Amino acid sequence: ALEAEPARPSAQAGPGMVAGVVGLTALALMLVPLSPALAKVAPAVSQGAQACLPMLAGDTAKEVAKTHGVVRRDGVWQVEAGGEAVEIAPPGAANPNVCALYISHAPDEAEAIFASIDGWATAPDLGLARVRDREPAAGADRQTSVWAGEALGRSLDVVLSKDTSSGEVEPQSMLVITAR
Repeated sequence: ALEAEPARPSAQAGPGMVAGVVGLTALALMLVPLSPALAKVAPAVSQGAQACLPMLAGDTAKEVAKTHGVVRRDGVWQVEAGGEAVEIAPPGAANPNVCALYISHAPDEAEAIFASIDGWATAPDLGLARVRDREPAAGADRQTSVWAGEALGRSLDVVLSKDTSSGEVEPQSMLVITAR
């Protein structure tokens, strides 16, 4: 079992801080050698996760669209990168501290999605600790991973729930980022 490391003290969040986190995260992901599956899905997943940070700091999806490549298609917010599209459910009136990504992917991309989010969440600019590592959900073909800590002046929890089924249906993974 993994234990969470103590979270590092964080600076106050602001527009410059969020932009710095996004830039450093993108750089960290570019330096990691990518498998073919990771190279396909990682850009959209990490771009979507990065787009959530300013929304959780109070920016609207429309404002974030200008700087993070978020588009609205058929009434749904999404990011497109590397030939992949990831749906974004921005914070709203019902859940103002939650931003979610819905990721449709090929079965062999589930591990690549985990690697992408793990690299993003544990990079020095966010510094979240992995507290659950691909734990199976009871009675379901799902695994859950959790990262938590202090970043951008708030407590952040990142939960990745990924489909581990090997059926013919395209698997779904969901990433939920909560700021408190």
